[in-house]
Amino acid sequence: MTTADELRSSDETLLSALAHELRTPLTAIRGFADLLVTLNDTDDELIRQEIITRLLRNAQQLESLVDNMLDAAVHARLEALEPQRISLRALAHEVVDNVALTLSPHSFDIHGEAAYAFADPYAVTRILVSLLTNAAHYSPDASVIEVETRQCPDGRALIVVTDAGPGVPECERGAVFDAYWRGDRARESYRGLGVGLSIARQLCEMSGGTIRVSDAPRGHGARFEVDFPAATP
Repeated sequence: MTTADELRSSDETLLSALAHELRTPLTAIRGFADLLVTLNDTDDELIRQEIITRLLRNAQQLESLVDNMLDAAVHARLEALEPQRISLRALAHEVVDNVALTLSPHSFDIHGEAAYAFADPYAVTRILVSLLTNAAHYSPDASVIEVETRQCPDGRALIVVTDAGPGVPECERGAVFDAYWRGDRARESYRGLGVGLSIARQLCEMSGGTIRVSDAPRGHGARFEVDFPAATP
């Protein structure tokens, strides 16, 4: 049984990690903003554009950390999911429209067939946001992130997110959905708390689905597959 002291310690650990992770992009944003203010019309426009680019990237990292905080708070909703018939394709378009700007300069390709799941829209949205954010963090700039939907003959509805990043080594796939865990490649390319995929797995399991990761078909990148109980078309 979890004691009050253990819960308090867990909360303190999370808050400490959040404070540490938030400080880095905040310091960078403050520094770049101060530098931008000192520039005048005679300064090289390339310098101005580079500063703006760095400001945007650090703002995106802040937004991702806020998403992590929301993911950590989503535990309270796990018992209140309300499954219903949803179109995975329509929801994918809606989510991509909402995150495309903040996850630039990546582009998104939504394809596949119409797929209908019996799941909670909020849960599927949070799962997809986590997968897209994860894909954007580990993929080269300007690369394409693919989102595929499919109605399977075994009574399942499938959504797949494929990126062009370094992929997940087979030896790490068993731990990739653990809270606060990040592999060596993740630590090298992105600073984050590592809770998004953990929450995605919990939401998926509460929805009667499964989530798994494998190599992208082209041999470069990661492929995350999520399936849900299918609904009547």
